[in-house]
Amino acid sequence: MLPSSLSGENFTIGFRNDLPFNWITWNSAKKSYQIQRGIESRLIQDLADYFNFTYHLINIRVFNPKNVSHESVVSRVQNKEIDIGLGGIAMTNKRKQYVDYLYPHVLSQYTYMMARNKAHFNYENIIRPFDTDVWLSLLIVFIVLGILDLITRMIQTSNNLNKPTNLLWISFNLLLRQPYRHLGSIPLSSKMFIIMWALCISIIISFYCCFLLSTLTTQTSMKLQNIYEMTAAISAGKVLPIGANVSVAQHAFFSSSSSNIMEFQAIRDNFQSTKTRKMAIELLMNQIKNSNKKHSFLEKNNEKKIAVLASRDFLHFDQLINGPELLYIPPRKPDSSYFTFMISIPVRTSFPYKEHFNRIIGILQDAGILNHYRSDIETDEHWKQMGISISKARIINNQDSERKNNKYDDNETFDFKLEHLENIFRLYFLCNILAIFVCIIEIEFFMQTSRI
Repeated sequence: MLPSSLSGENFTIGFRNDLPFNWITWNSAKKSYQIQRGIESRLIQDLADYFNFTYHLINIRVFNPKNVSHESVVSRVQNKEIDIGLGGIAMTNKRKQYVDYLYPHVLSQYTYMMARNKAHFNYENIIRPFDTDVWLSLLIVFIVLGILDLITRMIQTSNNLNKPTNLLWISFNLLLRQPYRHLGSIPLSSKMFIIMWALCISIIISFYCCFLLSTLTTQTSMKLQNIYEMTAAISAGKVLPIGANVSVAQHAFFSSSSSNIMEFQAIRDNFQSTKTRKMAIELLMNQIKNSNKKHSFLEKNNEKKIAVLASRDFLHFDQLINGPELLYIPPRKPDSSYFTFMISIPVRTSFPYKEHFNRIIGILQDAGILNHYRSDIETDEHWKQMGISISKARIINNQDSERKNNKYDDNETFDFKLEHLENIFRLYFLCNILAIFVCIIEIEFFMQTSRI
């Protein structure tokens, strides 16, 4: 087919603005809609340039309470009110009974997004480097040393000797790496014990410090990194899954074929539907704002955390718009999504140019043009053109090669910053308090021994 063979065709295209698939604005001068950015928008523009056809854009914003915005686009195509529908619409068997689809251009994942937990200092990390057996063994050693010191003092008192050994105090000083100046006055047997104790303590302290500092340097934050952890949190009443009750979710979670899947059953029993995905995002952001107003350190919040379920492609741009530092999406892994589905452009049945359009879509996809359209949106200049505040859309200009290759993962790696040393400073401050307390005890002990 020649590029000019469709010069007489004029298609009616209905669209729904939703990144990363479409961003179409109204041009007051031309009194028509104008394509700005988006995978499907620019794909249609490429098809129009290649086949030389014209099109008329219609913004589909009417919401049907009994249906969702996705279905409104499909229903317009089904009723032949429009020839082509744009909106990042998923392919389902139910929809294919009424409309046809072009070649799928995105393989998306149905996953979740929730508030990013604030990093907190877990005081259990102080005892975590050792198991309970190790701490219990140290306690028993100090108890035995205390008993030996008590017996030694009784023997020395009966024999009128004034050279207390103080193995308990010496061992405790060495454990905290504190000097003891009276080692020369203790008996030879006690010196041999102190030497062996010092060797053991050096190994224990080195292991403890290495493990503890490496743990405290990275701030702890409870993240649900896969659907199994999400299922456990939902079953425990800690998380509330919400989202738009779209057709692809209905088929997956509420069909009889998925009744035996535990992860799907947890969603089916606790899912709260909203009219649109944007309404679910607003509920999540309101919960984040309300949680920031609570300043009590010891306050326990029993409110369920909201998790928005939707396509990873939509959630990624919702995260960029509302703040990556506030919202969390699990890393792109096989167990971080409930299912995968294909996104395509619906067309009316018996669309005569389907095969020709599919051939060009396949060529553009193989060439990486569609991935370029996706990554092209993530620049400050384009967000300005879309009318979104740069302060609200916190976009990182110097993105790494992984993100440029269409891998929009919430990576677990991050840049090391000075604020990550906060936990180590807390431990250092706690140790200083302990050292002052030990110093006071040592001064009191020295004053008592000086009187003897």
